Amino acid sequence: MQKTPSQDLFNQIEKQGLTYIDDAINSKQVENYYLDFKSTEKDDYTGERKLFASDKKNYAKAISAFGNSDGGVLVWGVKTGTADADYATAKASIKNVSNFVSLLEGFTSILTTPPHPNVTNKVIYEDEGNDTGYVITHIGKSNRRPFQVINENDFRYYIRAGSNSQPASDTFLRALFGQEPQPDTFVTFGVSPVTIDAEGEIKMQVGIILHNGGENVSKNINGYVQVGGLGMMLQINTPNEFTYYQNKISGLKIGFTAKPDFILGVEQEVQPLIMYITLKKPITSNGIQIIVLVNGANQMSHRTYKEISKDDLEKMYDSFVQDNSYDIVNAILGKEDTGVSDPSSEVRAEETT
Repeated sequence: MQKTPSQDLFNQIEKQGLTYIDDAINSKQVENYYLDFKSTEKDDYTGERKLFASDKKNYAKAISAFGNSDGGVLVWGVKTGTADADYATAKASIKNVSNFVSLLEGFTSILTTPPHPNVTNKVIYEDEGNDTGYVITHIGKSNRRPFQVINENDFRYYIRAGSNSQPASDTFLRALFGQEPQPDTFVTFGVSPVTIDAEGEIKMQVGIILHNGGENVSKNINGYVQVGGLGMMLQINTPNEFTYYQNKISGLKIGFTAKPDFILGVEQEVQPLIMYITLKKPITSNGIQIIVLVNGANQMSHRTYKEISKDDLEKMYDSFVQDNSYDIVNAILGKEDTGVSDPSSEVRAEETT
């Protein structure tokens, strides 16, 4: 499954735990399109059998708003202040946090119609022995939208507007209810066999593959690929389908725009660029960076960002030299993003004539 910005954010917070919450407060982290902070109505959920009214209201609004938008993360147990936008100001940890998260789980399926199928709650413990801490809630993007709140006297549809959750406009609702199947073109990477020569130079060839995983054909595809670090190179692959634009300042950034008659069919793939990665010790750069942005008509943008430090590259290099079966490409790119075995074979998309 292709990762989304909200899933990446959730994974980041889960991994960093209390460090993320401390940093958010110290830096006065501002709420945004994908992030919301909430403190609970009361700080103690010991013995409670239902959510307090304001917590249930906030949970319902978040499920509807993030679900009707591009997904997002709700962090429970953080107080906010207001300037131009709400920002994190102080901890407000929750006592008996395990009971609180159980109540969230129990209410998830009854606060909206239809029930949201992709809501995850995780505890970040401050003191596990005393059962105090925080909860992070990931509300994923879903094709089941629109989600209507069903809570007390509130039966509205919400959306994210900047850093706020607000009732959806009539225009937005008409678009949602009349929504046709949409394309969803994102990037994945195709990997050829890795080689190493007698001088210890490792060479990798990686296809930049655009995959339409949506439910309609993809048109007006455009985007760019940017790489940084020594031993990185890009090569144009499908000039018949795309027009290319090379950055005159940096030769390692190439933009691409599909030609007017090009259509990428459902579950079809096309490979506009090939990326070459060369590693040899000593590694003299600070590491490598890979950025891919993909847009298309009637779909959200997808941005993929990879950054590997010099130290991590050296560890990966040593692991491959010691054992050639070590999957160095997946270590660099992430296993979830590699799926086609041979990027040198031409992957063509459906075209109109």
